[in-house]
Amino acid sequence: MELIPCLLSLLNKIWTLLDWRCNYLRHGSGLNRLFSDGQFLKMIHYVVRFCETQLRRVCTDGFTASRSCEPYIVTIAQLSLPLISELLQCIHGLWYPPLAYSLSEVLKKAKCLDPCSQFEHTDKLLWIDNGEGSQEKDTRQLIEGIRESGYNVIGLCASIEGAFSWLLNRSVFATFSKYLASLEFRHLSKLIKLTVIPLVKNCPRKFWKEWVGSFLQQLLIHCEDILHLAWSKLLYHGCAGARYYFGKLSGEAGRNKTLEMGTLLEITREVSGLLEVIALTEQSRALEDKEAISFHDSMPSISFLRYLVINDCFGDLRMSLFGYFVDDISTAKAIPFCRALVYLAVVSNDARLKIFILDNLLPCLIQCLDNELPCSIQRLKSELTSCGSNNATKDLTVLCHEIYDYMLNCGHMQTEALIGGDKNVDDFENSFEVWLGRQKEDFRAKACSAAAKEVSLGYPWKWELENECQRYLSVYIDMLLEVDANSEFAAVSFSTTSMKHVL
Repeated sequence: MELIPCLLSLLNKIWTLLDWRCNYLRHGSGLNRLFSDGQFLKMIHYVVRFCETQLRRVCTDGFTASRSCEPYIVTIAQLSLPLISELLQCIHGLWYPPLAYSLSEVLKKAKCLDPCSQFEHTDKLLWIDNGEGSQEKDTRQLIEGIRESGYNVIGLCASIEGAFSWLLNRSVFATFSKYLASLEFRHLSKLIKLTVIPLVKNCPRKFWKEWVGSFLQQLLIHCEDILHLAWSKLLYHGCAGARYYFGKLSGEAGRNKTLEMGTLLEITREVSGLLEVIALTEQSRALEDKEAISFHDSMPSISFLRYLVINDCFGDLRMSLFGYFVDDISTAKAIPFCRALVYLAVVSNDARLKIFILDNLLPCLIQCLDNELPCSIQRLKSELTSCGSNNATKDLTVLCHEIYDYMLNCGHMQTEALIGGDKNVDDFENSFEVWLGRQKEDFRAKACSAAAKEVSLGYPWKWELENECQRYLSVYIDMLLEVDANSEFAAVSFSTTSMKHVL
């Protein structure tokens, strides 16, 4: 029982020595020597994996003050966090281009995803037989094993009472932030699933500012950016963008494309899962209030979700964050978050949420719900549905109905305008169906107009992009008007009034 704490204490001392840091942690050649040592990797993997199994056993059984092993587990957690933080930062650094340039060929190959097999994490300690497989394969498995166990340790520590102060004091979040932009999709998926989601579930209110400011905001904005690059190009050009984040694949083209699609779906599902946890955690906290009648009524004035929105933690908040609802698994996870945003828009009257709901979320929903609409979303959705995914149409319809209620109750449009002035529609439920049908008809008319343009222009015309530009045109003009009105920019004032006449 005493061996591991002593070993962790010794390793922490070694990793803080100036000579050690200068020789191994501050440049690519040092990392190359460190991670090329098979015995070092096996020893580190054993230590980190042991810490993970001990923490999982206790956290799974329930961590209580009466447990006789509590001091031992707390000691393991406190001693393992500094070492694991350093290890994960080094592993992340292997993908940082200035450091990756000087790595050996073995390490470069070990970083690549094996197209024939994927690393599977089990509850058993990983033992590598030197006589089996190549050196790069063994190195790949050990590095990924250390990474996954390290993520798990931090996630498990989050469930221990008082652990958040340890995580902040030991700069765990700074470790994740340093090389975040260099992590591939598969790494981000594991980080979100094993570490970030447990942290969101267990973060006390008093640590919101530090936790969000040190890492969570950066992660959410980064995911929004790279998912938009990947999904928008896949949707409108047939191939996924953000090529770096898929990693270097060495298999045949067809297999690589399948792996890429699977990787993109995996990261989208994990991000949607994170957003679902934010929404459902918010809801469960609200429902703890016995006076709360519904989630809508009980949305706290200072909630975690509202805190994230106020601090602009979701970036541009585009539908690519949810994969445009083309994957039913991601959609099922994303819908609770979207519903929470609609509720928050009602109670807060936030202008950014209003724009997102009316100009992004609603048009995407209409396109997803109309199976006869010729659009990129339906095309990609049908391709994925053929693989056996579940049908989320009912949930999307419910979400669309709630947006209809939002527009009606918040005065964005009158009932007659919503249903197209049909005075014969008296039933509220039927009014939604009539409105939804008219929305579908409008979109089909735009799609038919685009088809005519394709014939006259001689090349594909993406009517969805044209529609998006038209929706944002008034916003752009308002921005130009605001610049014109600012005396600081009087010398370079735009002729916005003339521009309106031209447009």
